[in-house]
Amino acid sequence: MGLSHQRDVLLHAGGEQMTCGIYKIMTPSGNCYVGSSHNIKIRWQNHVSCMKLQKHHCTALNHVALKYSIDELEFIILEECARDELLIREQYWFEKLNPVYNSCRTATGPTETNRKLAREHILRLNQIPWTQERKDKARKRLAASEPWTKNKPWTPERRAAQSLRMKKRHQDGTTGLRRGVDQ
Repeated sequence: MGLSHQRDVLLHAGGEQMTCGIYKIMTPSGNCYVGSSHNIKIRWQNHVSCMKLQKHHCTALNHVALKYSIDELEFIILEECARDELLIREQYWFEKLNPVYNSCRTATGPTETNRKLAREHILRLNQIPWTQERKDKARKRLAASEPWTKNKPWTPERRAAQSLRMKKRHQDGTTGLRRGVDQ
């Protein structure tokens, strides 16, 4: 069952009723990603938008979306549950299915929790003094990483590749989308 059929089922099943529960995204290779949401319909739309823009937090799903097509992915609701049971049930499905595409093997909760942890981590990092050794390590890491595209010259090959990407986005109807604003 392809994405378009599943999307229609989600959009028309129960009208505007929110479905709270656990879902999985299954690829044609048989590997999966497991997630939970208090509104699965909106979460699935977010997954699709991010994969179309190649901005999904799970880079493996970005690669899957390029290798196959988003329409070949299967979206399956594993179970519906109460909002306060989401983490427990998601952890159960992690252990049962052992999903390949989840980077974290434990259910961590909503994004706000993760943001709070990230803020606390940043505050702890800011308390570490910038010794010369730490500065040298950071410079070495930055020098070894791929340079940012903003500084790359616009060669004819790069222009042609960008033109193809923009034409594809135009055909897909994703031109003018700003991440987090127009999705």
